[in-house]
Amino acid sequence: MSRTLIQNASSENVSDSGGASSESISQEAPSLQKLCILEIARYVERFPPDAIGDYLTPEHWDEVVRCKHAQTQPIKASGGIDGVGRKNPAISLDTMNNVENKCPGLVSKVSDLLIWKDLVECNFRKGTHKRPEILSKPRPVILRILKDAKDSLTEFMVTFERGCNSQHSLSDIEDDGVTPNKWHQQLSKSYVSLAAAHITVDLLKESGIGKIIKTFTKKGEKIDSGSYDGPLSAMGSIWTSSLKRFTPLLEKWMNIAARGGVEIKQSNKISRSSSSSMSSIGVISGKYTQEDYEEDVGACARLSHAYIIVNLNLK
Repeated sequence: MSRTLIQNASSENVSDSGGASSESISQEAPSLQKLCILEIARYVERFPPDAIGDYLTPEHWDEVVRCKHAQTQPIKASGGIDGVGRKNPAISLDTMNNVENKCPGLVSKVSDLLIWKDLVECNFRKGTHKRPEILSKPRPVILRILKDAKDSLTEFMVTFERGCNSQHSLSDIEDDGVTPNKWHQQLSKSYVSLAAAHITVDLLKESGIGKIIKTFTKKGEKIDSGSYDGPLSAMGSIWTSSLKRFTPLLEKWMNIAARGGVEIKQSNKISRSSSSSMSSIGVISGKYTQEDYEEDVGACARLSHAYIIVNLNLK
């Protein structure tokens, strides 16, 4: 009976609207799926994690996260943890932990950007002693810094060797806008950015910066030994003087690689990578060093993983 009444009401609405199409009607009223997502988002912290995993696909969960984030967004505000007035994350830490631990398939970039980013900012505020320096630059930013330094060092070596092979004079090189002063500044800038970056085994592998530094220091040592006395000796002097800074940096990175089992095999050392750092956190024996901590956090591709490691380290 009720179903018949609903059908009759629908037909009457269509006739009264002058034969409105189903497309125009659907634009006026949200779909049942949309209504369900809005309702789940409103009360998401009351739902058992198992139920969320059983009834929501990863795509639906992303929609719930987006809706919850929009529902809790302050109007016309500034400041806060996200710069636009938000005081608290849209979804609590307990809820996110419970959902992602019970339903790992729901882990996504959407929740990382809209929820976990705010959780990190809320619990490890910038400018406080609780916020580790390791969280100051996201992984993509560090990779870009490493790539820029890698390109700069490569360009320096190519320019130097091309000038030597073609027997160009220093004045010829300077005519092209390449002066010793410029290269000195560029090498200094590369060193400062590399020294400030938190390097991990995973970053060394992906960026290839370690190989470039190794090549740079080896070729610089040959010049420093007196085997070169050409027209570009001014650039050669800049190269050799920079070895005092780049050589210790290379040694530091080689130690990091050795701890990760990349170049030097050592016993009783845990090989860490982005895929194993989280699983090994709970079973580390012995002293958990600052180097271990920085490597674990730096290897995390997701803010949620970084949050867990940092939080464990503070306890």
